[in-house]
Amino acid sequence: MKGLVTSRRRWAQETVALGLTATLVVFPLAGAATGAASATVPGTTPPAPVAGLRVSARIDLGKYPQDVLDEMAFAAAPDDAVYFAIGPVVRRVTGSAPPVTVLRASGPVLALAAADADLYVQVGLKITDYSLPGLSSRKSWTLPRSVRAPTMAGLLLSPGVVWSWTDWATDESGFEYATIVAISTTTSAERIVDTNAYPADLAAGAAGLYYETVVGTANHLAHATTAGTRALSSPTADSDAPLALGPGYLAVFAEHGSGVPYVDKFSTTGLGELRSSRIAVRTSAVVGTATGVLAVEWPCPGFTCPTARVVWVNAANGAETAGVAVPDAQGLLDGASPAVIAEVKGSTYLVRLG
Repeated sequence: MKGLVTSRRRWAQETVALGLTATLVVFPLAGAATGAASATVPGTTPPAPVAGLRVSARIDLGKYPQDVLDEMAFAAAPDDAVYFAIGPVVRRVTGSAPPVTVLRASGPVLALAAADADLYVQVGLKITDYSLPGLSSRKSWTLPRSVRAPTMAGLLLSPGVVWSWTDWATDESGFEYATIVAISTTTSAERIVDTNAYPADLAAGAAGLYYETVVGTANHLAHATTAGTRALSSPTADSDAPLALGPGYLAVFAEHGSGVPYVDKFSTTGLGELRSSRIAVRTSAVVGTATGVLAVEWPCPGFTCPTARVVWVNAANGAETAGVAVPDAQGLLDGASPAVIAEVKGSTYLVRLG
């Protein structure tokens, strides 16, 4: 699943590094990777109280086993419509209704992002903006020639900017750094932001794009603004870790030492570390909302997890609250209401949370 790297992919990369075979697993969310269309950088006002979570709907998307799901792209629109692509076919889920086909792209879809009136679709190096709800083509952009033909990609949105990350990793090549390109939706100007970014673990909002990168031999958090500037944090031990925008902060879910899970809280303006807190259970996916940060608890050692839960995480102290069981949850979407993608015994489900 293209977009947000889950713990499944991290385990696979470790296996590849040892010279064994494995499948790289990614998931397309924004805000963490695609629901980013609706992601915003919250202000400094205190967030609303965190509400308890419950499953409000469970929609069967089809018989898509894990190897198929790994190649699918997803995006949540601000109106809670969910778009997903299998090969060149894009389908939409509205409410709790079954999915319907809305678009056939020119080739296999690598990434999706959805805004109020636009659906962005990436095929190879080409990104096309389709109007919503009619899905007529508005315009398209081709990524710079220096960008290698991608095997994985993701799209995130800030006001006036489409952020594209691409990389060309395969099971044989192992981990590869991603290239990030910023595209102006008004002028169509393109600029390469970074060529040493960690793939998939990105978050975007009104203030721009947040991600991890390598400069020289040091890992840094980076903030790219829509105006074209970039700031780096001090060197950090966090690397290839999921991150999410919370109310006025950036939360990074890293493993310290030998696999001990932490949430590290950073300022969104200066990228200074504010707090580092131990969390009880490692996470496989995270997403930021105006209320707080949601995470998938993944206590299982393998690639499936019938005891997975979705929880609110307090980045100030690591507390995990108001959880709800979502067996084999794989990733989170951040529309107006959060949703989960789960794969259970060869079938894929969209699980909406209330």
